[in-house]
Amino acid sequence: MNVSIEGGAKTEIKGVPDLSLIPKVIEYEVQRQLNLLVIRDEMIKRGVRGDWFVKDFVDVTDVFSSTKSNLIRRVLDNGGRVMAVKTPGLKGILGREVQPNRRFGTELADRVRVWTSLSGLIHSDELPGYGITAEEVSRVSSRLGVDSFILLAGTSDRDLVDAVDVIVDRIREALHGVPEETRAANPDGTTRFMRPRPGAARMYPETDLRPIRITEEVLTRARALIPEPIESRVGRYVSYGMSRELAMQVIKSPFYDLIDYLISEFQGRVPATLIANTVVNTMKSLQRDGVDVSVITEDHLKAIFDGLAQGVITKEAIPEIITAWSKEPGKPINDVINKLGLRRMGFDEVRKYVMERAPRLGINDRNKLMNALMKELRGRADPGDIMKAIDEYLRGAQG
Repeated sequence: MNVSIEGGAKTEIKGVPDLSLIPKVIEYEVQRQLNLLVIRDEMIKRGVRGDWFVKDFVDVTDVFSSTKSNLIRRVLDNGGRVMAVKTPGLKGILGREVQPNRRFGTELADRVRVWTSLSGLIHSDELPGYGITAEEVSRVSSRLGVDSFILLAGTSDRDLVDAVDVIVDRIREALHGVPEETRAANPDGTTRFMRPRPGAARMYPETDLRPIRITEEVLTRARALIPEPIESRVGRYVSYGMSRELAMQVIKSPFYDLIDYLISEFQGRVPATLIANTVVNTMKSLQRDGVDVSVITEDHLKAIFDGLAQGVITKEAIPEIITAWSKEPGKPINDVINKLGLRRMGFDEVRKYVMERAPRLGINDRNKLMNALMKELRGRADPGDIMKAIDEYLRGAQG
């Protein structure tokens, strides 16, 4: 049967197990749609925007390394991980009831169960709970920088990525009210998501066009277009020295082709981890700080990594160079480096600086002296050179 209300959406409900249950199914579906409209209005009132929700997650497995939660422990014992998805502005909304014993968080969990092999999700409005402690909740919240989030636990990276996509899409739909869906009836009269309702793009045999014969040649061309499987790419990135978390960031980045190209271009000269971190993390961090990284091109990045490979700059200088370049993208890299005073010092220069500066600082503790000198030489000297010069200075001072 189909149910819709004013302001809601046409919902098709299948599989009502008993005719006498029809009135309750209708009543609960009307209730669900009304509550989704209330949630939409509350999100709008809070100023929640769709672009707040990013198809990204943070690995928080370490937070639960000693967890007492049986639900989480089973996943970890099977080699799985725990991921957190930020849901800013949804505190109190995730736990809001839309049907008896079914909350907005349940709507999200239904989608996850249909599109992945995960058994569901846990949201912050129901925590502490499921054996998850208040301390674990606080640590996750601090890591994310938000007080509203969703936890996903699983052993398949593909399922975790797909679950994040599904969750973000459903939250964005909530800003528009009630999505058109085909739903299945539960024994108590409530309903659960089955699939989106078909629209104009529903596939039927096309009677106005001649069929296309699928030949071996077509299949061969199609196979050549198949992208590298996610697990294969993760394994390749990990073999370069990346963590699995960074590898997943690269895979989800819109710049993964550029990253692959740069890794290949500077193989053996610049660590792949540094290249990946620069593109997916440093650039994003600078953008959050107001730097216009959109003007930074492939050529800019190649020049930076070439300067690094040739020992002209240090990796600590990269953020400052990108920041300066964003204001004057047409300048040659040498002009930018010279203007900032970030040309890398040779070891003899570093040694001379340390030998002259260290006595004036009066610090004899190796780590404290390193911290003090790094503040003065950051971006101009390699940390390894500074430490080597410090060790030489301290041996002489003690001798």
